[in-house]
Amino acid sequence: MKKIIPKADLKIKTLFGPLLLTLVILTLIGWPLEAEEARADEWEEPPTYPQLGLGAQFIFPSGGLSGRYWLSRKVGLELNASLWSSPQAGINGTVGGRFISQLTEGKRVNFYVAGGGAYDLGDDFVAVGTGGISLALLSPDFHWNFEFGLFGRGIDDFGPSFGLGFHYYFSLSP
Repeated sequence: MKKIIPKADLKIKTLFGPLLLTLVILTLIGWPLEAEEARADEWEEPPTYPQLGLGAQFIFPSGGLSGRYWLSRKVGLELNASLWSSPQAGINGTVGGRFISQLTEGKRVNFYVAGGGAYDLGDDFVAVGTGGISLALLSPDFHWNFEFGLFGRGIDDFGPSFGLGFHYYFSLSP
């Protein structure tokens, strides 16, 4: 008797390799920068919280304006809005939000996890879970981020999620 693999199980098995490879690559990028952090004497003053970051976030297959609000070093919120259409992906623009949690406390490099969702202005809700790396390359206030994870529209329609973004941070403390 032939064993039938459910569609969802097949997608998980197919996506595991690329996601693992992405995690390894991001770790290899971040490791030397994390070691360089010990020599970052111009960024000695720790950031103050809360912080507001304004910029752009591109989470495949959409992207747009983004705002991040860090309540503390470990906990933040993100709001995104893309108002253009993508007929190839079946997206008519999205409005979404995510909860973000930092996993590390570096000055230049931080790893984080994020989870939340977005409403496709056409008709449905999409859940997204990602992991990412944030790199402060040009100044302590300007961060680039790279993400990988999964998105889902129901129990059997999901796939890989990849993202890229940048935010400039302002301290909101007196």
